[in-house]
Amino acid sequence: MEYLLFYSSIPFPPEEKKDVADKMDYTYHILNFEFPKEHSHADYWEFSVLLDGEVYHYLNGKREIYQKNTLYYLTTKDYHYLLSKGKKNIRYLNILAKEKPLLRLLDAMSPTFATFLLKGQHAHQLPDSIILGVEEILHKANMLSSKQYETHSKLILSALMLILQFLYTQHIEPFEKHEEWEEILNDAMQSKEFLFYKVPDLCKKLNYSKTHLNRIFQKRFGISPHEYLINYKFRYAKNLLSHTKMKVIDIATQVGYKNLSQFNVLFKQKFGMTPNEYRRSNNSDN
Repeated sequence: MEYLLFYSSIPFPPEEKKDVADKMDYTYHILNFEFPKEHSHADYWEFSVLLDGEVYHYLNGKREIYQKNTLYYLTTKDYHYLLSKGKKNIRYLNILAKEKPLLRLLDAMSPTFATFLLKGQHAHQLPDSIILGVEEILHKANMLSSKQYETHSKLILSALMLILQFLYTQHIEPFEKHEEWEEILNDAMQSKEFLFYKVPDLCKKLNYSKTHLNRIFQKRFGISPHEYLINYKFRYAKNLLSHTKMKVIDIATQVGYKNLSQFNVLFKQKFGMTPNEYRRSNNSDN
């Protein structure tokens, strides 16, 4: 299978791509052809909106049929290809987003948003108002010269935000009107002691059995209480790696790991790189 890179997808002349690639996190295409070759994306997510026609979308080995106004997206965990359905010409737009800055954005919007996008349905209907807003912004981006790549990237981000905000209000916000147990959980998360919590601590804090706790976490967050705690610890660790000069061993200790080797192994399992590699990579993005 082919793995596409964000760098190769930038719509700028080849001689300019090297300078531009490191300074852009978002870009876009408007296309009118099939993409019959199965592929995945190595370092970016792709958000597509079908503007005209119908398509067969083969996502992770399963075929789906999309009609006009369908938003469908691909993460780095997915693979796909696209075929037209019927005789009517197809037209669709792609917004491409580097994974690292996108995940930071999603985490800032909601601690459950990235999980929703990764594990949830990958296709949604968009209203005309959102699509018109996105197309208006893309038209402005298209008027820029190739030297205005930073402005180009910011405009594409604003177009993507229209889509993300719609998904958030439709699928995340209604569930973030917290029940009593969530209010208790949120209060607990304000203390540094929460970084040392284990599942039994959650059970005691929320006054739920382990079985019931697992059930409500799966329903609310789509993951187990153990995964929730691990994700919280590592989001905190990533923030320290990105924004402080603390030693990795001190960060590991601060999020509840006395064994640096264990912290390094778990971090690499989750993110595909060691904490030091993440820090270097993250710093190079800024």
